Amino acid sequence: MKFQVKVKYDKDKFLRFYVEADLVDGIVLSYSFSSLVEYIRSTCGSLRHHTSSTLRVRYKDKDHGDFMNLGRHR
Repeated sequence: MKFQVKVKYDKDKFLRFYVEADLVDGIVLSYSFSSLVEYIRSTCGSLRHHTSSTLRVRYKDKDHGDFMNLGRHR
């Protein structure tokens, strides 16, 4: 299944791309958070200095409308 990822950086810049991942019972199985961070870093030059511990990745929960964190942001 393809998931669209939208990265917001700086104040008003966005980057969109798609990742392929397996979804079983609502859980993404084949894509790790560190792999997502590496893809973001390789795609968006201004975010290359970030690591999986310094980049916050969130998604919007369709059922509740809240943003959920995928990784830890320090």
